[in-house]
Amino acid sequence: GYYVGNFVDISINIPHNHNVGMTMAFLVLALSQLVQAMNCRSKSSLFKIGFTTNKQMLWAVLGSAAIVVAICVIPPLERVFRMVDLSMLHWLIVAGLSLAPLVIVEIAKAILRAVNKKAGHSQHNRNPG
Repeated sequence: GYYVGNFVDISINIPHNHNVGMTMAFLVLALSQLVQAMNCRSKSSLFKIGFTTNKQMLWAVLGSAAIVVAICVIPPLERVFRMVDLSMLHWLIVAGLSLAPLVIVEIAKAILRAVNKKAGHSQHNRNPG
């Protein structure tokens, strides 16, 4: 997030600079941890167990995400936390980077399931003989 905001021209209205990078880094770090909290609840796929199987966790994550976003969109909070306005494209990049842990962990879970399934299948086919 920081690299994109500080070094990459995304918007003609919002020039790349340190403050944009810091705002994007804050958002990506905070939101990706919330995504990871949802994702690490089970060894099963989050899409298999569902997002709503633990409603208290879901509400906690949604409430935390609302607070994080509020810090970056409500002017008095922006000033206190030294955040800056972002363009829609900046927000889309933040969303994509924040969802990266979900994609990576889901791929890792799928690989582990396949390896465990294969290992279990191999043990059942052995002849103790």
